[in-house]
Parts: sequence; C-alpha cells; structure tokens
Amino acid sequence: MNTSKIRCIIVDDEPLARRGMRVRLQQYQDLVVIAEAGSGRSALEEINKHQPDLVFLDIAMPGMNGMQLVQQLLKQQQLPAIVFVTAYNDYAIEAFEANALDYLLKPVNEQRLEQCINKLRLDIAKQKLLFENSDFAKNIQQLNLSSFDSTLESISALKSKNSTQEKSISIKDGHVTKRVNTSEIDLVEAAGDYMCVHQHEQTHVVRSTMKALLKQLDGLNFLRIHRSTVVNLEKVSSWNNDSSGELHLQLVSGRSLKVSRSYRDQVRRQLKQL
Repeated sequence: MNTSKIRCIIVDDEPLARRGMRVRLQQYQDLVVIAEAGSGRSALEEINKHQPDLVFLDIAMPGMNGMQLVQQLLKQQQLPAIVFVTAYNDYAIEAFEANALDYLLKPVNEQRLEQCINKLRLDIAKQKLLFENSDFAKNIQQLNLSSFDSTLESISALKSKNSTQEKSISIKDGHVTKRVNTSEIDLVEAAGDYMCVHQHEQTHVVRSTMKALLKQLDGLNFLRIHRSTVVNLEKVSSWNNDSSGELHLQLVSGRSLKVSRSYRDQVRRQLKQL
C-alpha cells in the first residue's frame, strides 16, 4: 500500500450514502477518494482500473452484491483492504470469512469510523516494518521451515498437559448469557463490532471485542494467528509451509487457516514448543 496517501473507492448503490461517506473521509488527511461506484459491476471495473488500497463496500446492492464482488476479486488475486458498510448485521460471519478489515453498521458512528481508519494505519505500519526491514527479511530466509512439519503427537502432548481442569467462558448473545467450555471452541474470529465464536458446527455471533474475549481466554491454549483470529491449539491437527513460505494450520474440523505475516514468527515459536 502507498503509505503517503491511502487511496479509497466508495461503493454504494445510494448516491446520498456515497456523498456522506466522501464528506466524512475528508477529515483524514492521509486518505484520498479516487473513485465511486453505484453497483458491484461498476465497482469491479473501478477497482481493476485504479488498484485502490481500500474499498468502503456496501453489501446489499442489486445485481452483483458486495459479497459477490469480493469473491470475484479473490479469483483475480487482487483484493484490496475491504471495509463493509451496511445496515444489516446478518453478514458478519461472511464478512470475516472474506478477510474484511472491518464491518461498519449504518449509520456509521464517527468513533467507529476513526477506529477503522486507525486499524488500517496500523496494518500499513506493520507491512512497512515487515517488508522494508532487510534484517527481518534475512532472518525469514534463514528459518529452518522443516522444523515446523506436521506432528499429531505434539498436539496430543499439549492436550494432555492442559486438560487437568475444564474451563469455560461467558458469552452474552442478546439477552442470554451462555457458558461455553473452552475445550469445545475451535477458533474465535472478529468481524467489526462482532465476534464469531466457532464451537463444533455451531457459531455464536456476539457483540464484543477481541480484547474482551482474549482476557477471558488468557492463560489457556489459544493463540492469535491474525489481527482478527484466535485459534484453539487443541484443535490444530497439523501445520505446514507452502512453497512461498506461508504458514498454514489444519484444524481437526478440516478447516485450513493461513497465519498472517504479522503473527507468523510468534506462531512458529509457539509451535516449536509443542
């Protein structure tokens, strides 16, 4: 991404919504709106043309909706940072699965918008440290990736070491508070103002923050592998490195998760101890 100016495209089928977002973004000196689009099809053209850093994307649009647009971009392997801006909270899980940077509910709160922009700035700063630091790059090349080969026996040993006491956390879902055994949680994902707690085939979507849930999971077998993903190590069956050096975790459920560059070293150190 360009660290001097963050180049944005606003996508919404409502002209007033696009105008309102453009006006609100004017307060951020490091952001520049380079284009607008009123449909998924026209947004695809604008994104291909301008290669933006960030897209503020409505979901419910006629024709190609926001989710379908993201799937199309993924096929082209040129996905910019995506911030979904929608009046509906039903798409939180799908948004996270699409690796959205954030999920904002209309009408967008000024404080939430600022948090979103700060999150993007932090991501840019991390990328700059990772890719411009020659010492870091050299250390990555020298890593012995073979030491991270899959090993079910190590995972079993970890389970044995930490299974002496069954623990649970409280999850508030609407007006109901549930107790969920941590040993049954596969992973936790953040989607804007919501957290998706995956428990077997069930997913609890709750209004919370990653910080609040991490506080409850502190000291347990949960490891952060992405800015918005925490995985239960007891649910990891294996891990491997692809040809480009990307680290992938395979869960017992069959789901595969890629570890982000920001957390890759930390995860590898943890896996070494298994």
